[in-house]
Amino acid sequence: MKVTHEFPQGFLVAEDGDSIIGFIYGYFRDVPTEVLANWNVSKVATIELLVVSPDYRNQGTGTALLKRLLEIFKEAGTDLVGLHCPVQANDAKQLYERVGFEVSAYHMRKRLDR
Repeated sequence: MKVTHEFPQGFLVAEDGDSIIGFIYGYFRDVPTEVLANWNVSKVATIELLVVSPDYRNQGTGTALLKRLLEIFKEAGTDLVGLHCPVQANDAKQLYERVGFEVSAYHMRKRLDR
């Protein structure tokens, strides 16, 4: 997968024996200098995807993956991390809030009739 070559440390896998039970992927965003100044940050990262097998949810796997990726970002000098969370993903939203994420924007969409 090419995207992991850009920041391979941002791809983490959780395993149970020989089985992959979850993974997370994040990377650094290219943000214009003016925006960084406006946000009062120097380096921005994005968490693209966090997946945990249904059989392993609510057991700390997602939290462990998320916290480790945040540590990696912090060690690399990141001072702002963003992510998108679908409205219907209540468990994911609760996890992100427990770790300290806050809503900062609303992603809106409208389907157009064809």
